Amino acid sequence: MSKRIVIGPASHSVNTRSLTIEYESVIPDSLELFILLEKLRVCMCHGLIALPRIGQLSALTTLVIGYCDVLEQLPESLGCTIQSMSLHNCPALKQLPKSLGQLSSSLSVLSIRSCHALTQLPESIGLLQALRQLEIHWCSRLTKLPASMGQLENLPFVGISWPCDIRFPKAEFLKPSRMDSFRMVCQRRYRPGQIFMLIVCAKRQKSDGLSGELWSALLHFIS
Repeated sequence: MSKRIVIGPASHSVNTRSLTIEYESVIPDSLELFILLEKLRVCMCHGLIALPRIGQLSALTTLVIGYCDVLEQLPESLGCTIQSMSLHNCPALKQLPKSLGQLSSSLSVLSIRSCHALTQLPESIGLLQALRQLEIHWCSRLTKLPASMGQLENLPFVGISWPCDIRFPKAEFLKPSRMDSFRMVCQRRYRPGQIFMLIVCAKRQKSDGLSGELWSALLHFIS
């Protein structure tokens, strides 16, 4: 059961494992008192500009932030234990912290949706060797993924939906030797009423690689 909007030096803070914060414009630094917190959900905090430090929450595995209209940035340190991070409907969020790479051995799911001010992802995303699922949906100003994503050799799923017009960094990101475990979903709208969806779920047969037609389709998304 998730506890809601209770922040302070109360005794229960030590034992709380799931916390939901809603309709708050300021979250105090006393959030650090929740030392056993595993799941943190911050939603509909329409006046919240920044989050307090959460890097000291050494048990935190799930972070969900949604419908925070004026939230511009995340804390510089996110710790090193988060396994699943969801950022959605935060239209003022401009960037993710450069320290994202500190989650290299823990973060397996990263979902970003409707963050319209986001223009780039940090190069440190290439350090996320535990990442298994990356989803980017309706982030209209994000047009290119960092070159460091070519280092994500174990990433089996990438989902991208309109109106993203994202270009992948290099062809090496989708090289045939990795396509036996790679699935990509790209959805783009070319004109009103028409949605084109490209779904790639390729399993190589021997050393045949991908067909020319499939590569032609994929290269449309690669810079």
